[in-house]
Amino acid sequence: MKFNGKVKFDQPADTIWEALHDTEVVKNAVPGCEGISLEDNGEHQVHLDVAIGAIKGSYTCNIKWEDVNAPHHFFIIAKRWNATAKIDCKLIASNEDTCQLAWNCEAEVSGKIAKIGSTILGGVAKHMANSFFKRIDKQLQVEKELQLVE
Repeated sequence: MKFNGKVKFDQPADTIWEALHDTEVVKNAVPGCEGISLEDNGEHQVHLDVAIGAIKGSYTCNIKWEDVNAPHHFFIIAKRWNATAKIDCKLIASNEDTCQLAWNCEAEVSGKIAKIGSTILGGVAKHMANSFFKRIDKQLQVEKELQLVE
């Protein structure tokens, strides 16, 4: 299955880059994320409590960052025993104060999740990605407002 999208941010590319690499910001942005830990091998282990259709549960997946070219490009490989997602992300500065993130994801799933069907799973994946980016943006907006108050 393939998914893609583009997200515009009213933040500089460097700010978005830092947010996407901040474990606490990402943890608060991932729907259902219970925690993120850095492993000795440099990969992150993500603990999720999510529901996809009738399938509900707690899951752990490993996240590996590759081909990192700060602050322009990174490639993420997310794995769980019955699913693998490869996500190619490009961060493009529109000007000094705004940027756009373009992402392409190729996912392979099996087991109960695959039985849901690609149409439903595609909609869920897009919804979760949009929710993730909105939460990142909201956290950064709140942080910006707090800096203005100080």
